[in-house]
Amino acid sequence: MKRPMSKGVALVLAAVVGSGLAGCEQNRLGAAAVVEDHRITVTEVQGYLDLVREQRAQFGLPTDLGPDAARLEVERRVLDLVFDKAASDLGLVVTPADAQATRDADERSAEEIANLAAQNNVTLASLDELFRRFTIERKISESIKAEFPAADDTQLQAVFSDRLVATAQSMDITINPRYGSFDSMSGQIQPTQFDFLRAPAGGKGEPAQTAE
Repeated sequence: MKRPMSKGVALVLAAVVGSGLAGCEQNRLGAAAVVEDHRITVTEVQGYLDLVREQRAQFGLPTDLGPDAARLEVERRVLDLVFDKAASDLGLVVTPADAQATRDADERSAEEIANLAAQNNVTLASLDELFRRFTIERKISESIKAEFPAADDTQLQAVFSDRLVATAQSMDITINPRYGSFDSMSGQIQPTQFDFLRAPAGGKGEPAQTAE
């Protein structure tokens, strides 16, 4: 797994997730994901993607986001919550001023940032959240480096990944099966694979065993 993306550095995370949403539980109805007591709703995700399409149209970019857009947006929102808890567990505080300082340090123009955001399906309204994520990633990295001053980059990266994995494992994270499930090694939501040709175990139509 790679390090989190901060000006070109890839995002890292591994998470452990439940097997599916329990349809009868009120707080999970209409949810794309539930992280602890926080619901990420299907309506929120779809509304966000509508804004992304509008923004892409303004920059002359294709508005067809493809079949993976919703899954990736759910993933992004889940990761934000995991990073928040990872920072909290380390006693780190990230203020709006911290995030703004990270944004101010970016040497690209506002137009360049807006265009790049549109290309990556990030709305202008959510840029503050993005720079907050970058700030959290930096502060976690600095905290780990201070804890292990003699460690090299590879060792620091391993500790960073392990900390995020441990954080995710400590959280109650459930993904709506329509979007898939987390792969704990890649930190990505993997699409659900359905085998429509196989009947339920013990049911009629179960494929016969073949001799080798």
